[in-house]
Amino acid sequence: MNGLKLLIAPVILSLLLSGCSENPSRSNQKSIYFNFADTVRIDSVIDNSISEHGVLRFAISAISSPRETFDYYNLMFRYIEEQLGQRVIMIQRKTYQEVNDLMKENKADIAIVCSGNFVYGMADSAFKLLVVPEWKGQRHYNTYIITHKNSGIKSFVDLKGKRFAFTDPLSTSGRLYPTKRLREMDSTSDEFFESTVYTYAHDNSIQLVAKQVVDGASVNSLVFDYLATASPDRVKDITIIETSEPHAMPPIVISNKLPKELENRLIDIFLNIHKDKGSQAVLEKLMVDRYVLSNDSIFDSVRELAGLKTR
Repeated sequence: MNGLKLLIAPVILSLLLSGCSENPSRSNQKSIYFNFADTVRIDSVIDNSISEHGVLRFAISAISSPRETFDYYNLMFRYIEEQLGQRVIMIQRKTYQEVNDLMKENKADIAIVCSGNFVYGMADSAFKLLVVPEWKGQRHYNTYIITHKNSGIKSFVDLKGKRFAFTDPLSTSGRLYPTKRLREMDSTSDEFFESTVYTYAHDNSIQLVAKQVVDGASVNSLVFDYLATASPDRVKDITIIETSEPHAMPPIVISNKLPKELENRLIDIFLNIHKDKGSQAVLEKLMVDRYVLSNDSIFDSVRELAGLKTR
């Protein structure tokens, strides 16, 4: 509950001062942004020479809030350390773009990224694909458009003039999909919504809908479905009013400068991590059954959402 109060307080203040915005980078923007002061970092050392000293820098594009992200990934990193025989540090940033920048600038060696920042990063030659996850036999997830069960909102059209939560400007489910729905109606978020908020984590968006701070949100189905199973009280007052077409799952990517030998070792680790009994519970929390090799053409539908050239 304390974490929720920390998140809601700046939102309520900003709601009193703000309207809505289509472009979060504009100087006259009126969108609401979360204070990310609670971000957890294992290590802040990310200089360009760190890999030369036997440390693997692992960046995270968080789909959940910082504290939960740390808890989920910490055990995975310990397993990778054991297999590699070298230290792994986590670098977490507020936005997906910041993680892409870390990879392009060789300030991170490996990253887990959203499918949205994956397609933008590939277009910018920021990294290359390593492996993709499978969950319940699938390599895709969906966007859920959600509202409070007492809101009276039954469809996306009913959200006109309402308060809406996006996740991140590069998020497939948290921005690209609802933006596509707005284009289909010849509208924009400026025109359509009363106000918008960027929460930078899908569970944050879910909390805001549950507490009726916003009227609707677009969230990752993996996060919502996991919460529905593990913490059903957190979603008991929420209704899914729309489910998108499938999107490719968030992949693991590596630096273009990573040595080939280390790349091959990492492939072997991730292709076999599900066989380690100690890692199975961790993978379940990450909504992963196993990792597999894949061609990045599976992300073409996301590229289309982003307006990028398909492969």
